[in-house]
Amino acid sequence: MKPQLARDAYFAPVPDGVYWLTNKGPVTLTGKTIAAWIDRLAPFLDGQRSLDELVAHLPEGRGAFVSDVVRALHERGLVKDAAVRGLPPDQVLAPHAAEVHFIDDFVDTAVVRFVRHRNCPTVLIGAGRSLVACAAAGPRSGMDNVTVVVTDDCATDLDELSGVLGGSRRRGVDRLLVGEPEPDRFERMVAGATVVVHVSDRVSPARARHLTRICHQSGTLLVQVVMTGAEAWIGPLPSTGRVGWDDARLRLSLPEREHGAEPPTPDAAAVLADHVVHRVFREVTGLADTDDVRPRLARFDLTTLRTTYHRVLPHPFAGSARPQTADEFRHTVNRLSRGPRLDEESFSRRAAELVDDRLGPFRAIGERDFAQLPLHVSEVTVADPVSLLGEDREPVPVIAAGPDFAAARYRAAVRAFAVHGSLFVDPRRLLAAAGSDEPTGRDDPAEDLVALTAGDPAGQVWGSRLTDGEPCEVPAVAAFPALRSRSDRTAASAGATAGYDWAEAVTAGVAGRCLDLTVAELADADRQPLSAVDIGYTFLDEIGQRYRRLLAVFDTPVWVYDATGSLGVPTFAFCLGAETVAYTSAPRVIDALRDGLEQVLLACQARMHSQHAYAPPPVPQLPPRLRGDEPARQRQDTGLRNMVEALCSNGWIPVAVPLDHDPEMSQVMPYAVQVVLR
Repeated sequence: MKPQLARDAYFAPVPDGVYWLTNKGPVTLTGKTIAAWIDRLAPFLDGQRSLDELVAHLPEGRGAFVSDVVRALHERGLVKDAAVRGLPPDQVLAPHAAEVHFIDDFVDTAVVRFVRHRNCPTVLIGAGRSLVACAAAGPRSGMDNVTVVVTDDCATDLDELSGVLGGSRRRGVDRLLVGEPEPDRFERMVAGATVVVHVSDRVSPARARHLTRICHQSGTLLVQVVMTGAEAWIGPLPSTGRVGWDDARLRLSLPEREHGAEPPTPDAAAVLADHVVHRVFREVTGLADTDDVRPRLARFDLTTLRTTYHRVLPHPFAGSARPQTADEFRHTVNRLSRGPRLDEESFSRRAAELVDDRLGPFRAIGERDFAQLPLHVSEVTVADPVSLLGEDREPVPVIAAGPDFAAARYRAAVRAFAVHGSLFVDPRRLLAAAGSDEPTGRDDPAEDLVALTAGDPAGQVWGSRLTDGEPCEVPAVAAFPALRSRSDRTAASAGATAGYDWAEAVTAGVAGRCLDLTVAELADADRQPLSAVDIGYTFLDEIGQRYRRLLAVFDTPVWVYDATGSLGVPTFAFCLGAETVAYTSAPRVIDALRDGLEQVLLACQARMHSQHAYAPPPVPQLPPRLRGDEPARQRQDTGLRNMVEALCSNGWIPVAVPLDHDPEMSQVMPYAVQVVLR
């Protein structure tokens, strides 16, 4: 063994040993004297002498110790065996010795891999400064078999580009093509290349899709750069075809074509080009860690030159879709109703994988600067997945509170799935409106959405009647109310819920609709005064009792009234002094009371800390004439079946509509539903 210190390894002494920084990550070796030994050994670990020669003149004990240290460094990748690497001297490798050694730090056969990169047939397609910069960066990395195709996306300095290409070792009249070739020739050129790089100051998504299709069919590696104003998205997406650039564009909610974007500065274009060419270098030499299941894109900030990495999820609009038949929908509901209950911890882990500040359905999960006493408060910001709320809208904040950190996080995540589902409409999955022979979905879902928000055509969705479980048609605007109002508040309507199983989600949705109807009854001029609930002596569960004790600390009196109406669903009004703070309904009295006390406590917390973002939303004020003083009688619990029967008796038929137009979200939370009353 001829030990040679890895060129990418740097070390420094620390109190308990020595700390190494390498391309593969940090390594720590512990020991009182290990740092001093490595400092002495490092100059001799140059690959010029064997391990036996290193220890030949050392006492036996010290020689054995040095051998153990060198072998430990070798096991951790900090030392290479120059005897088996077979690398020529740097003079032979010049001017690309650094590139060869970089490969050798990770894998064997570095020279063979570099030659593969140098001779790799590459087609560089695009326009503008970024194209010229990539054409210049390629030869610096050793790339020497490049054909450049200049498109008309934007202006390109052809003189500068010709000068760049003129410095390459290989020359030929076909090295530079100005103008996109005829379609057949273009496809042959792309399919015959090993690598295609598509980079332009203003990229055409149509060409990006075309290149994706050709490269997918031919097996060509495609590295694309998509400019979106002040940032560039870089990366090959897997050739499996499951995720493409359309998915990334749609998750970003970008328009089909950017207009008026400024080109990158020369410095930014040069750094961007180095990123792109290095990505090609890693892919061709086998160093890239490409994940076909969880692909990531690199985001390059053209202002700060900072790079971050983001996971891409498939977007339904990038694929095909059609409406379900009645039998298919019936099967879907049966599967959901019999599905297993989700586990909170595993659900939380999977939901966290959907968080990404640029590409995620959830842009962030956190607590901001919210006070966390007496209640914990958590927030999920939900992307507007199909721009249903309008262009350039900020993500929708979904806030939930709970008695502890985990409860607040879980509740916020569950609600966020319901909000996202109510904002995601795929027009191709809608049924034609009654009496219409025209399909609602055409070739472009985005154009169909524009028509839907304008009311033409008025599509339908399948829903499951809760009276008999049979499919029925429901107006799309009832299942997705943001189609009309374009308001984030309608996305969080009382009927849009999610739960850990189908029954829980549907029950919550029905209870929410019952609450709306019951509160509306309070406006009846003939309504008798409500009876008062003595919250100090009412039976509560453990959490409810805790809330009762906490509320006793505040000076403002809390009044609770039994607002149960004609539906018979336990409903209560909660007043903080003269202000009505919340109404709650639930099948179980104990749940309705606990949830209401939680809302009152949250209102107190928001006032105390002047943090109104998480305060309960405004509700209709309970008129003084309805605030009775007669003690409330014991209210009986109810259930889903009783609530459905009560709604039917009042002329309403509850229908459950699965919010499943985004399959990626439904895989994590299948039990998101909108309950509609017909």
